[in-house]
Amino acid sequence: MLVGPGIGEDAAVVDFGGELVVLSSDPITGAAGNAGWLAVHVACNDVGAMGARPTGVLVTLLLPPEDAVGHLDRITSDVDRACRDLGIAVLGGHSEVVASLSQPILSLTAIGRGARETLVTSSGAKPGDQLILTKAAAIEGTALLATDFADELTRELGAELVAEAQSYWSEISVVPEGLVAAAAGAHAMHDVTEGGVLTAVNELAEASGVGVRLRVDAVPRRPTTDAICSYFSVDPLALVSSGAMLVAAPKDSGVLAALSARGIPATVIGDVVPEGRRLLLTGKQLPLFVPLRDELWRLLEERASG
Repeated sequence: MLVGPGIGEDAAVVDFGGELVVLSSDPITGAAGNAGWLAVHVACNDVGAMGARPTGVLVTLLLPPEDAVGHLDRITSDVDRACRDLGIAVLGGHSEVVASLSQPILSLTAIGRGARETLVTSSGAKPGDQLILTKAAAIEGTALLATDFADELTRELGAELVAEAQSYWSEISVVPEGLVAAAAGAHAMHDVTEGGVLTAVNELAEASGVGVRLRVDAVPRRPTTDAICSYFSVDPLALVSSGAMLVAAPKDSGVLAALSARGIPATVIGDVVPEGRRLLLTGKQLPLFVPLRDELWRLLEERASG
């Protein structure tokens, strides 16, 4: 095994002699409307963050007794659609009805293949590297909020804004930027998921044993994201952000140029420094704040408790 369990590492890497096999597992909760589609992309994103190309998924699906067939049809159709998006196969899995469940539980294992020379982990960042973020913060969180609270947001912020936010689902995959950045010489990559940009930056620093300086004002955020986050009093930098890849790369690596050539937006948001200095730059230096939980779960719990 070349890469095993560790903080900030979302996939394992096994050397089978010549070619590397990359494996990652992820459950999906809080996205009932398109859980199967999202589960495929989230699991494959972890493979892409290693610089590997996904080849297939194994699906474990536990269903509640109520409308079990309906759930099965919907989720498997979504899984099939996502696999066609990525050009991968459903390799197998398991499904069953569980009497104690009130909603489906879905977990996927993604399998990919890669070459040793382009393998990238979360632990390879070096002092002097640039921190690069692809696309923007809170892409998934924006889409989730616009989907789960569509009626309320349409009434308060308008149908056009909600439609734009929901269109962000199409940007969830980071497999393309993972392959591009790895080939261009990235030292480290990390899929930006739960806890948002703040958590991803901290996890990459922890895995690599380095410090970081994150320039808050440099983190790209879309006006639609800001409008929705402002309405809910949510911090977009601590909101689930699948669709963005965090990359640490030498300044002369050509990663930015390679991403631009593929039409993938990318922004320098900070830099890597020696161990022990994890700072937010906001006009003054502050310790890097790491959220205790994702802003999505905080908001959902507040709404549920009313």
